[in-house]
Amino acid sequence: MKKQLILLFSMLAMLAGVNQAAAQGTLFTYQGRLNDGTNVANGSYDLRFFLYNAVTGGSIIAGPITNPATAVSNGLFTVSLDFGSVFDGTSLWLQIGVRTNGAASFTPTSPRQAVTPTPYAIFAEGANAAGLSGTIPSSDLSGTYGNAITLNNPGNSFTGNGSGLLNVNASLLGGLGAGSFWQLGGNNIAGGQFIGTTDNQPFDLYTYNTRALRLVMRTDSEGVYSNAPNFVAGSPVNSASSSFVGETIGGGGGNNGTISMPNSVAGDFSTVSGGANNSVTGDFSIIGGGEANLVNATFATIGGGYGNIASFNSGTVSGGAFNAAENYYATVAGGYNNTAAGFASFAAGEYAQTTHYNTFIWGDGSQQPFTGANYDNGFNVLASGGVFFFNGPEGVHVDYQNQNSGSINYALRFGAGSSGEGVASQRTAGGNQYGLDFYTSSANRMSIANNGFVGINTSSPSQQLEVNGKYLVVDGLAGAQCYMGDDGFGSDVQFGSLLSGLTSVSFYNATDGAYMHIHCSSITIHGGADLAEPFEFSSREKEIPEGSVVVIDDRNPGQLKLSDHAYDTRVAGVVSGANGVNPGIQMQQEGLLEGGKNVSLTGRVYVQAVASNGAIKPGDLLTTSSTPGSAMKVSNHAKAQGAILGKAMTGLGEGKGMVLVLVTLQ
Repeated sequence: MKKQLILLFSMLAMLAGVNQAAAQGTLFTYQGRLNDGTNVANGSYDLRFFLYNAVTGGSIIAGPITNPATAVSNGLFTVSLDFGSVFDGTSLWLQIGVRTNGAASFTPTSPRQAVTPTPYAIFAEGANAAGLSGTIPSSDLSGTYGNAITLNNPGNSFTGNGSGLLNVNASLLGGLGAGSFWQLGGNNIAGGQFIGTTDNQPFDLYTYNTRALRLVMRTDSEGVYSNAPNFVAGSPVNSASSSFVGETIGGGGGNNGTISMPNSVAGDFSTVSGGANNSVTGDFSIIGGGEANLVNATFATIGGGYGNIASFNSGTVSGGAFNAAENYYATVAGGYNNTAAGFASFAAGEYAQTTHYNTFIWGDGSQQPFTGANYDNGFNVLASGGVFFFNGPEGVHVDYQNQNSGSINYALRFGAGSSGEGVASQRTAGGNQYGLDFYTSSANRMSIANNGFVGINTSSPSQQLEVNGKYLVVDGLAGAQCYMGDDGFGSDVQFGSLLSGLTSVSFYNATDGAYMHIHCSSITIHGGADLAEPFEFSSREKEIPEGSVVVIDDRNPGQLKLSDHAYDTRVAGVVSGANGVNPGIQMQQEGLLEGGKNVSLTGRVYVQAVASNGAIKPGDLLTTSSTPGSAMKVSNHAKAQGAILGKAMTGLGEGKGMVLVLVTLQ
């Protein structure tokens, strides 16, 4: 359409932002005149409307609004427009575009038309509400008021909860000043002012719509304690019994939706500080925290932990798990599964349990349970890894005040007190001062002097070891008791054995594996009368009886055999032991010259003899005979040189027999 459209507008009525009291919206009517060239327009046209913030250029504030197929008669048309709540007093201009019905594009008209108020709109802008009558609907009072509104008539009133009121100055609400209301920034208060209740109802504080603190004023039923509030903080499942006063729950407790784990108090002036599932049912008692702890006594305490119980007055469990204070003034320091069930008893560690009064017990868990000694007033410790005491250079003291004057009363005692075993040190002058004394039956049995001397049955030893008694007995292997002492007879000190069957004493160095030398001025031998030495015998003559005369076997060097002819210069001696006369001294070298039978080399011994060379009289010289193993008297002294056995000390008239001979080989 190549026509120049000239649009001449005549603003007949335009209302925007009508006063809410007139019950108008944002819709207004616009009338205009449209020329088509130099002629007035007639027909149907599409009209499009924009609002701009400038007469030229500028920005679109609202629109477009399109009115299709608008009827135009003799150039005049009327349309309804609604740009919303954009008329706030700012100057705006209307831009109109026009096209014939069905054309491709709109042709803007020129110039833009200023939006101006009608006369009544001018009145409405400065209208006084005094001219308004009737009730204004609440919907017409909605919106935002940019300036202060003064409502100073005492008859003014509002209904509702005021949830939408912001930044309200409370200085004149109810005739009270701002200081009478608690402010988020805090208040300066005067004496006597408070936040709380004035009636006998609980005072609750909530967080996240859940009670977190409750204060309840209580007075006990007997009127002894008045105005003693119960304080219950933490989970709302926590509870303080209404039958008691001064109860406190500091916090904790909870409910996961399935299991309730409340803290509870049912006792005057008792406390659960926190934790979960803790319960106090006695007066003046406390649970510090933890879980599943129970106090059901007065003046009792559980510090924390799990599953602990204090069931007697003034009992204490410091912590740990499954510990119990089950008597008056009993204490469990902590640990696991310990029980103090004796009056004023103390338990700690693991599985330490006692029922005895005034008893200390510590367990290391290696015995389950460990109950200690079956006595009151005891100190019991189970420490399988060892017991160690250390307090620096001063050590661990017994009788620190130096009171011991020579008794067991200030000693390290063992067993029951009446049995009297102990180790002590005399601290006062006299006796074994500054030494160590060992007691049994409360008597001093052994002392170690301060110079290191040891005394048995003497408190003043004069040598490194001094024994005051008859015997010193040493128990050897297999009970071979050896002793040294005085049996009360004679003037000797004896070395011997108390075990039947032991007949010898050895001086032996076990380290060197060798026998030792003996040095003395004299030796008295009671068990024998001759000096003997063991010899091996020829194989054909193994069974040689005691008392037989033997000679050197020239065919078997180092061995002996029975004599078998007279005046034999190879004569060696007599086999010792006949008629019960044993060797007094037996000589041998272990490992080299040992074994065989003892042959008397000197001394008295019984010898087999024959009277083949005449009767034997005491004093006769004896030599070998032709009778094997037998001696006879010497009748040919020249022939007897080198073959003399010894001198007869008893006689033999005829035949064969035993003769006591003093062996002196020559």
